[in-house]
Amino acid sequence: DFIRCVSERDNAVGLAVEVFQESEKKIIYRFVDDPFPGLREEVRAEDFDRSYLEFKVSFLLGDTWHLTKTVKHIWQGDEYSEHWIEKKEER
Repeated sequence: DFIRCVSERDNAVGLAVEVFQESEKKIIYRFVDDPFPGLREEVRAEDFDRSYLEFKVSFLLGDTWHLTKTVKHIWQGDEYSEHWIEKKEER
């Protein structure tokens, strides 16, 4: 549902995204477009992305998943932004 909900919502507001499940424990969320171009020079990419992505992950997937890493970012000259969302290890 996360993949469907996020893809449909982002596409509905005109954002090109690719969201896919790499494994049972890992989702890749890739922004092909910059979702917040007006904030590019105003805030640090890592801080801003973490704030809204952690909320989105928590709200849609619950507390068993978390944003683990951003491996590419449009604001840093990459062709897209890629965020890794992974299932937390059970204790």
